[in-house]
Amino acid sequence: MQNGRHRPHATSATDLQPASGRGPVPANNRRVQRKKNGNWTDAQLEKALSAITNDGLKIREAERVYNIPTTSLRNHLWRTTNGRHRGICPTLKHDEELKLVEFIFKMQEIGYPLTPTDLRVKVAQATQARQTPWSATGLPGSGWLRGFRRRHPEISLRKSQELAVARARNMCPATVAGFYANLEYLYSLHNYPESHIWNCDESGVQAAKNGGATVLAKKGSKMVNSITPDHREHISVLSCINAAGGKIPNFYIVKGKYFTANHIRGCEPGAVMGVQYNAWMTKFLFESWIAHFLRNLNKGPGVSQQNRHLLILDGHTSHVTIEVTKTCMNNGIDIVTLPSHTSHALQPLDRTCFAPFKAAFRRIRDDWIRHHKNTKVDKSMLCEWTSKALGQALTPSNIKAGFRRCGIWPLDKTATLADMGPAEGFQTEDNVAASRDAGDAEDVEEGSDHEEGYDGEGGLRTSSAARLRSPSTDLREVSSPEGDDGEENPEPFYYVNVPDADESTHEVQDRSVNIDPDFQTSLHLQQQEQNFNSFLALPEVILARKRKRQQPLLDFTKSKILTSESTLMHVSNF
Repeated sequence: MQNGRHRPHATSATDLQPASGRGPVPANNRRVQRKKNGNWTDAQLEKALSAITNDGLKIREAERVYNIPTTSLRNHLWRTTNGRHRGICPTLKHDEELKLVEFIFKMQEIGYPLTPTDLRVKVAQATQARQTPWSATGLPGSGWLRGFRRRHPEISLRKSQELAVARARNMCPATVAGFYANLEYLYSLHNYPESHIWNCDESGVQAAKNGGATVLAKKGSKMVNSITPDHREHISVLSCINAAGGKIPNFYIVKGKYFTANHIRGCEPGAVMGVQYNAWMTKFLFESWIAHFLRNLNKGPGVSQQNRHLLILDGHTSHVTIEVTKTCMNNGIDIVTLPSHTSHALQPLDRTCFAPFKAAFRRIRDDWIRHHKNTKVDKSMLCEWTSKALGQALTPSNIKAGFRRCGIWPLDKTATLADMGPAEGFQTEDNVAASRDAGDAEDVEEGSDHEEGYDGEGGLRTSSAARLRSPSTDLREVSSPEGDDGEENPEPFYYVNVPDADESTHEVQDRSVNIDPDFQTSLHLQQQEQNFNSFLALPEVILARKRKRQQPLLDFTKSKILTSESTLMHVSNF
């Protein structure tokens, strides 16, 4: 009996088990209930604050009337709390954190994403006139960053990808609109089926392993080594896909001057091999690939003036020659070039195919090296790895996704709007003066997967060991920007000075001076808000000055239909 009342008590075998040798422990059937708080709504809080502010109701009386604790009423009345939450109030106000989130998203959109350290420095600079928990250390700690991300789950950590200034500037609405206009014109004129819309591009791989891979190792290890082949053998491969998810056998370019062996014996049937001094694509090799492309079309759906095909490619100098253009026109192939420096967003192979290809190639290469430690990697093995990796990457789903994400098939002019954010930081005189296509003539595409190469000793080898020789006459380029002295001038037309997101030295100012402790005055609050907003300024839009120079034969900063009569007449009359 306890306090005059009997309390029933039930025991079990587990209740009487000894705990650490101290004998049986009686069971306790009392339920531990968590403290319940916050049993009020936002509407009740608004009514209570209105009654206190307008009607003169006392805080204690409001607690009894609206069932809201006095501490909550005081916090919301004095604006030390924003919204309903438990624990310590955040240092930044709710609206300030929303501005900070908007600033983070905008910096990501224009191509200057913030790292966690950059964000902490920004917050320290914006709050240096306040008394904050990090006033002594200088920067917000990792705990503040975790709390900020917890309060805003829409923010995530991602690995950024490098984007060249030329690509950021050219991927603008004015440039992309011309490409989609050419597609729309050809679609309405010839009504291609999806199996007749093609895209081709080169990529390169090497035998040496890429450094910096994340591996498993013993904790505390100072150095983790990864064995790689001694030589750096590399090859290039040209792939071609269509919007229906189909593809043709690949075109492999190995490094060399003469054919010494059939290096593609382990590749897919119908593959073609060419040799070049640096394993680069050249004008003669691309003409040979056009012949390979026509042979595969004639084996399948066929190609003619009545059964036309569309080929989309970049404006590299090895792709745009008079011989290639005439061959395609005579055989019923229409060619549309991508605007310069936009292949990362407008080329299906770059969007969804080459990244899985490189990942699959690294897996195949690393697995082979792990099981063949003392075996030398030759060109045949490299071609075989490339063929296997392309077979895993160029799947119908990946191919169709690439055409869809680029807005090529089905035609969608809004598919690449998200990729045009970095172009907001650049403006050309033509855009400012007359809303025309951005920029004037610029250098031809300088893709990461192919470069201008040696063009004197190109050769071609098919699976039937056929040998082609380079023609004696030089091929005339459709587009070769030259300087006044006749030599190629790789200098850009625009000199753009883009400031950093913050030109300050990222040093936190000395806070040894006395700060006004009165944070309730409107003047001080206004100064704080102005100081906070001033550190969230976006980079300025810089006007790019156009430099006068000799105009090239064709302007490949914009999309071109090479197989049109007007383009060919313009080139022939030059």
